[in-house]
Order: sequence, then structure tokens, then C-alpha cells
Amino acid sequence: MATIGAVALTVATAVAQQTPPPTVPPPTPPTTTPPTTSQPTTSPVGPARGVGLNPAGTPLRSTSAVIVGQVVDSSGRGVPNAAVRLIAESVVETVLTDPKGRFFFKSIPPGEAIVTAQKFGYLDGAFGKRRAGGQPLPFTLSIGQFISDMRIEVFRSGVITGMVVDDGGEPIIGARVVALRRKFVEGQWQYAAVESELTDDEGFYRIFGLPPGEYIVSTPATSYSAPVKMIESIGTSGSSPGGGIAALLIGGAPDTGNGKGASLVERARVTSDGRDMVWTNTAAPPDDDGRSGVYSSQFYPATGYQILALPITLTPGDVRYGVNFHLPLVPAKRVSGRLIGEDGTYANQLVRLIPDGMDSAATDGAATVSQPDGTFSFRRVPAGRYRLEAGNLGAMIWNALPVRPGEETTAPPTFWGRTDVSVSDEDVATPDVLMLPTVTVSGRIEFERPSPSPIGDPAFERIAISISPAGPALPAGAAVRPEASGDFAANNVVPGHYFVRVGTLPQGWFLKSVTAGVQDGMDTAIEVGADGLSSIVVTLTTAGTSISGSVRDARMQAVAGATVIILPVNPGGAAVWTPNRTRETRTSSYGVFSVAGLPPGEYLVAAIDDAVAEGWQDPAIIAVLRTQATRMTLRDGEAKTLQVKMATGIRR
Repeated sequence: MATIGAVALTVATAVAQQTPPPTVPPPTPPTTTPPTTSQPTTSPVGPARGVGLNPAGTPLRSTSAVIVGQVVDSSGRGVPNAAVRLIAESVVETVLTDPKGRFFFKSIPPGEAIVTAQKFGYLDGAFGKRRAGGQPLPFTLSIGQFISDMRIEVFRSGVITGMVVDDGGEPIIGARVVALRRKFVEGQWQYAAVESELTDDEGFYRIFGLPPGEYIVSTPATSYSAPVKMIESIGTSGSSPGGGIAALLIGGAPDTGNGKGASLVERARVTSDGRDMVWTNTAAPPDDDGRSGVYSSQFYPATGYQILALPITLTPGDVRYGVNFHLPLVPAKRVSGRLIGEDGTYANQLVRLIPDGMDSAATDGAATVSQPDGTFSFRRVPAGRYRLEAGNLGAMIWNALPVRPGEETTAPPTFWGRTDVSVSDEDVATPDVLMLPTVTVSGRIEFERPSPSPIGDPAFERIAISISPAGPALPAGAAVRPEASGDFAANNVVPGHYFVRVGTLPQGWFLKSVTAGVQDGMDTAIEVGADGLSSIVVTLTTAGTSISGSVRDARMQAVAGATVIILPVNPGGAAVWTPNRTRETRTSSYGVFSVAGLPPGEYLVAAIDDAVAEGWQDPAIIAVLRTQATRMTLRDGEAKTLQVKMATGIRR
């Protein structure tokens, strides 16, 4: 058994270097309308270096533009030594701010540009960016323009700090503490991990670099186990691990600064019966038998359930002290069972125990992998209610691994199984878990009145169609691209409800409808049954709609950089968030905006200050917007122009 640690080091290090491909395409930047330019003015901060002056002391005329500005923090003080970058159509230039935060660009060619600012210890800023999670505001430079008062704010990051102790008040060294930020993802509010830190030799931790927002803090604890024979077979055969064992090694070897493989060796132990290797991502290593006390997962202030966690709201530069954890050692039990199915037993399947109330992407309570006869065993599980999920994760893990010459190049078939498990004061033998094959979701793209037919056009083969889960109990969805014929298919899908989203379309084409038999997939999730789904029809049209207009405040002045939100209205009259018919954009420097390609229907258009636009999908905010929004109806190919008033009463 002395060689097991070295084998695990080699395998875990090799597997951890593989990065699964992204399944969801990156978001599209907001649409903006370039502003017209203003007349040159004199800089309020005095003549800048390199600006040509005539004898009267005024700037010389030039075909190049000049920008003078200042980088400030939230208090308005200048930020020295910040890196300011100008990105224009034909030039990229970076300068550092002076001791008062001032910067200067000269000889800028006319055209559209953005200006950003960065400094260690701050979150990035940019011209027109009103919040840490916002976007820069492009602007247009005219010939000889002189901008003297550009102001860019960089945002101080937040900090959460505290300590972790055991039931005797002694510090726990090397405990992992995670900050999870509240985000709106695919129609659901979720807490996603953004930063983590390990406690030091006195049990203290400090998580920094946090953007403003709402957080919950946890000390996640996951126990991992794998059959010793399976680990040894990887080392003797020299082949790359796949399926469940690859997923276990990727997820079960946290990086502590010495590399994932080293962490696995430091934490791993072999059970007294010699059957399993066990390890954990917590500070307490398992004992020889792998079954004694463990530190269970905890959310601040002192609960094992995410729903009962106390949210912590961070403002720019906020430091929250005393976020402490008291982790008692709790008894751990063994959970065992077997995976079965019509085709026999299922080996090398990843088996996970997910605490009640957590989604599939959250931290597991325990994870293991099934043996050749389909049996599995969790060695160190604290008391609680869990959802057991089993499967080999399909193409994601397979695609993440290198393929050797002569090896099989076809992804293996995938399966899934699920059951509920309750652990109290005794070991648990679960009923046999029925494994079912994953299903295929397929469909085709149709074109309304195409002339000539776009079938075979390479531009349409680059369209991204995503199948996104509509509930937290489903694994990640899939992103696929159509074939030359217009057909598309997503494999390895678990039955459930999914949104069908259509990514960026070729110029001149717009989304009109998404259907799946009698199901309307434009505004609601479609149901994928045990036999899969093959009737999705995505209809595109050239009869696109457009909305353009301006945003005005209470004094009827144009509002630059306002966030414009367009929401569909359901038959009951309420504003709703749906993936295919919701838009968010910003006004230009002149307060105008435009949106093209919305499917026909009834909409509400509202405008809010971008500084408070973070999390506008909250139902309470949508309710306020609904009372102040402009209502409109779009028909096929219709273009509308409207004036929108800034909404009031939105607070963050």
C-alpha cells in the first residue's frame, strides 16, 4: 500500500491539468449607440504634458483628439499609479496616473473608444461604469476634440474575515472557507462561490477582492473515497482515467498551493480493511478506519442548511470582521449501496451525496465511485438528509481527457440515477439505485420565407443553441451548434424541464419562435421526458423588429449610460423574465438606445440608473418597474420609436 500515495499523486496531477470545455457561450456585450462629440474645452486640471499651446495659452488645432481625466475612488479622492488604458479603433495605449490620480492621452485618432482603469486592490473601473459589475460606455472622438474632465471610478473590494475553531476552542488549521455571492443565473437566484481561503496556523482567514453584493459564507466539508484496486489499476496500466474516477480526482483534490496531487497525497488514508482510499477537503484528515468523527459543512452563523444562512451585504471597501465558525466533531457513518439497471451493473460511475436544499452544482456532502460489480460505499458521512445522484457525467469528463493513439475515440454511453438518503445514528444500506440512460434532445432550424435558402451557409452553423436547466436539481445543460442541414442535437441530458436559448444570429436574421410539439419554448421551459425530445423547432425570420428611443429624467434632460430593460408581458399583464424575450442595454452618451430582433409580442420598457441596476431581476424591483414602464406592442417587422422616463424609487 506504500505506493498508493505516489500513484494518486501522479493520477490526480495529470487529471487536474485537464480543463473541461465551457458549455455555455459567453454573454453578448450590451448594444450601445455612439454619441456625437462635444466642442473642445480647456482642462480644469491645467495644461497637460504634451498638449501644444499657442502664445495665448489655448490648445492648438489638431486632427488628433486629446483626453485629460482623473481616476478616483468611491470617496472622490484621486488614485495614484492606476493603469489607464485607451482602446480605440486603431490604437491601444496605457499610462499611469500621477500622485493625484490624473492621466493624459494625446494624438488619439478620431473614432469610437473606451477607457478603462486598473489598480491592484481595486475592482476595475471604466468611463461610464457606475458599478463594479457594470460595463464601460463607448464614446466617439471627433477630429481635434479636447476632453478635459473625464472621470473614472475604481471600486474598492470588500473583505470578509474571521476564524475557525473546534469544539474545544482550538484553532483549526487549513480549514477552507468559501464566500458565495448571490447571482441571477438562467432565471434563478443562486449563490455561487467567488473566492475561498484556508485558515492559517492560528485558525484565522481573510477573503479579499470581493465585489459589492450579498454573500453567504460556508466551511464546506466533502469526504471522498475510491476503491484501492481502481487507483492501483490506473498506476499499473498507465492509461488515462475516465468517467467517474476522473471526475472524482478532478473535484476531490483541492489546490492548497502545492498542487492538487500533493494535496491528495497529504490527505489520503487507506481504510483498515484495505478496500478504500479516503480523503477530505477539510482540515481534519480521516482516521485509520476512515469512520470516526468529521467536521461537517457549516454556513455562517451556525447552520448546516443554506436556506438558514445569514446573508452578509458588502458595499465598496467594506470589511466584515468576526465571521467566525465553531465546528464540533460529529459522528460519521457509512452509506453503501449498489447501482443496477437493465444492462447489468454499472462500474466507474461517480456517486454523490448532495445535502438537502443544495443544488447539483453545490458542494457535495460525500463522493465516491462505483466498483466493477456496481457497489459503492461512502465512508465518512455526517448525519443529515441527502439526495444521492449517480452517473458518469458523459462527454464533459471524456472530452477533458487526452486520447492516446489506438484508444477508443467515441464517448462512452452515459447513465443517471437518483434517490433520497437519510443518515442518523447508524450505518445506512440504501436500496438498489436504478440507472437509466441519459436522453437526447434534438430539433431543427427552420426559416420563414428564406430567399435564397440559408441552408449550408457557414454562418448558421456557428449559432449556439443552449439547453439550460430550469430548476436547481438538474445538472448543467449543454450548448450545441447546428449541422449544415440545420439539425441539432444535445446528448447526455437528464429528463426534466429546460429553457431553449438561441445565441447570436447571423446579420439580418432574427428569432421568431421556439416550439416543441404543443409546447411553447419562447417564454417557458420545455419538458424533456424519459424518451428524450426530438421535436424542437427554432424558427428564424428576416422580418426583424427594432426599438429605438431616448431616456429622459424628470427635467427632460437626456440621461447618458442609463440601463434600459425590456421585459415581455404575459397574458395576465405581469412583467416576466424569459431568456429569449428579455433585453438589457445602455443608453449612449446622448441618452439614446436601440434594440433589434425582439420577437413579436407585448413588452414593457423601463430605464434605471446603472448604479443600481445590479440584480434588477429581483421580483420586488420588477414590480416597481412595471408601474413606471412604457408599454408597447411589437408586430412582425415593425420598427418603433419611443421616449422613456427614468424610473424612481429603486434602491440597492
